[in-house]
Amino acid sequence: MSGDEPKVRRMKGPRGHPYELIDVPNRLARKVGDFHVDPASIARVQARLDALAARYPDMALPEWERLAAHWQQLRSGAGTAEDDEGFRRIVHDFKGQGGSVGYMLITEIASSLGELQRQADLTSETARQAVDQHVAAIGTILRGRIGGDGGAQGQALMAGLRLLAAKASGERAP
Repeated sequence: MSGDEPKVRRMKGPRGHPYELIDVPNRLARKVGDFHVDPASIARVQARLDALAARYPDMALPEWERLAAHWQQLRSGAGTAEDDEGFRRIVHDFKGQGGSVGYMLITEIASSLGELQRQADLTSETARQAVDQHVAAIGTILRGRIGGDGGAQGQALMAGLRLLAAKASGERAP
């Protein structure tokens, strides 16, 4: 044995019933070695994340404007494959970015919008109106610098968007 295999200990419980304890070696700890994180480094990283979060709405607004432009092209029927791909990429980016910088509501809306894209027939007016509302909501949150989950108003907004998405997808509302 190389010491890399799990160790199995056969035991008996208080009533004589057998059981096994399996001790799995921590291979990651061996690979990493004596890993130490400097608290000052963590503080520097946190300060950079905080600064990024403070600038996020300003940095994300031009992306939202591209999202809105792609959607207008797609909604009017004049959109190209590039508009569709750009729209999907930006929605995906918002889904990943928002929560990372303290804008969880952006992530929730983008997630809902992505599901709407996958499940709804975007040629129906109901689906188009649902997409309109999702896109507008992202812009409102960025311009209003509404961080976190948006509180009670943010949750009410999400509930309304979910209802629209469910209706557009032909599902029952959650």
